[in-house]
Amino acid sequence: MEKQEENRKAQIIKESQAAFSKSAFDAKGFNSLLTDPFFVSMINASPSGVTIFNNATMEHEYFSPNMENLFGYSSDKLLGLSGTEFAYKTYHSDHINTVIKLMEQVRKYYQRYAAEGRVKDTRYTFTLQFKLGNGKYIWVIMQTMVVDVNQYGFPLRSMTFISDLTDVKLNAKIDFVFSLKNKATGFYETIHASHHETNKEYRLSEREIDVLNCISQGMRNHEIADKLNISKHTVITHRKNIIKKSGKDNIIQLLVD
Repeated sequence: MEKQEENRKAQIIKESQAAFSKSAFDAKGFNSLLTDPFFVSMINASPSGVTIFNNATMEHEYFSPNMENLFGYSSDKLLGLSGTEFAYKTYHSDHINTVIKLMEQVRKYYQRYAAEGRVKDTRYTFTLQFKLGNGKYIWVIMQTMVVDVNQYGFPLRSMTFISDLTDVKLNAKIDFVFSLKNKATGFYETIHASHHETNKEYRLSEREIDVLNCISQGMRNHEIADKLNISKHTVITHRKNIIKKSGKDNIIQLLVD
C-alpha cells in the first residue's frame, strides 16, 4: 500500500509538471489536478503562494489555497480579479507606477521572443511591498513564467509564485530581472536586471491605469471606451490627466521612457 501511495504521489507531481509545461493547456485535466488532495496538501505546505493569470481574459483564474495562511487573503475572494485590481489590492501604492513601466519592458521582451517561439522559456521577477489581509506590508518576490501561449506565440496563461522576502530584503528598492532559459543547459540566464527607487512622483488612478494598459496594446479611443464601458470623452480626459500627472509631453513618451 505504501508503495502504491508513493507511486501515486510521484505520478501527481509528474502530471503537475506536465500541466504547467505543455503547450496545449488541458483545462479539464488541469482543474482535476488542482483539486487532487495530495497536490493541494503539497501547495499548502509550500512557502509560496501561486496564482495563474489568463492573459486572454486579463483575469486571475486560480489562487492556491495557502494564500490565506501566507498573506491573509481567501483564494475565493481573489478569483476573477483583473491584473489591475489585484495590483491595487495588494501592491504598495508607491510601487504601482514603477511596476507598470517595467511591465512595458516585459511586453517588449514577449514580442521579441514570440517571434522566436521562445516565450515559454522566459521568466521575470519583481520584488515589491505587498499588502497583507490585515493591512500590514511585507516585501515579497514575485516570479512569473508563461505556461501556455496562443497561436502567435504570445502568453495565454502565466503562473506566478509569491514568497515572503522581508527577512532578507536589504534595501527599499524594487528589483526587476528578466531571464531566458539556456536551451543547452536548461538554466535561466539574466537578460536584464535593474533596481528602482520607490516612485512617489505621481500616482495614477485605477481607471487611468486601465486606460494606459489599453493604449499600450495599440487600442484607439473608441475601442478603449467600448472595453471599459465609458464614453470616448472620458477616455480623452483620462489621457490628458495621465500626461499632466506624469509630466510627459505625450502618452508615447511615458510608455517608452
